[in-house]
Amino acid sequence: MKKKSLIIMKCCFFLSKKHTGISGALAKGDVYKPAKDGIIIYFKTENINSTLKKVLENKGKILYPKTVNEKYGFAVAEFEETEGNRIALHEKIKSENSK
Repeated sequence: MKKKSLIIMKCCFFLSKKHTGISGALAKGDVYKPAKDGIIIYFKTENINSTLKKVLENKGKILYPKTVNEKYGFAVAEFEETEGNRIALHEKIKSENSK
């Protein structure tokens, strides 16, 4: 007979203030391993610079600074949070060339 193990985890939920779009959560537990390789999650932000400032204030590291793609009207950046996960940011920008 297989022995069942108890999984203990901490979880933080992200809920939309306007009740639209996608909500989500971050989970931490013994079965989860931080990683910089593999799938990357993009979070939309209204201002990448202010978000990256908060990352640094909370002891995170910037892995890929804000980079603007004026042709398509967006900017992206990546950071490593304190647990070692790589997370990306996406910001819509106004551009003459954006479609």
